[in-house]
Amino acid sequence: LAPTFPRTSLNLANGLILGVMFGVGVVLVLEYLNSQISTGDEIESVFKVAFLGNFPQITGPDRKNPGQYLINNPMSNYAEALRNLRAS
Repeated sequence: LAPTFPRTSLNLANGLILGVMFGVGVVLVLEYLNSQISTGDEIESVFKVAFLGNFPQITGPDRKNPGQYLINNPMSNYAEALRNLRAS
């Protein structure tokens, strides 16, 4: 009444398990090969200097003139980061 070969449900289960294992393996390899500095602690340990803060990236036409962006957006994340740096 039903075919004995190929076992579709078994093949799907094996494919799912192997796919997840392969995906996790790729993520682990990419994380191992990543040499970017991404945290303040890494900056302090690599460069042996104090980490005072970071700034969010300004996008759009305001990117060319951050001073004008600060004037136009005094409560933005960028302005808050500048105030934190000044206080540090």
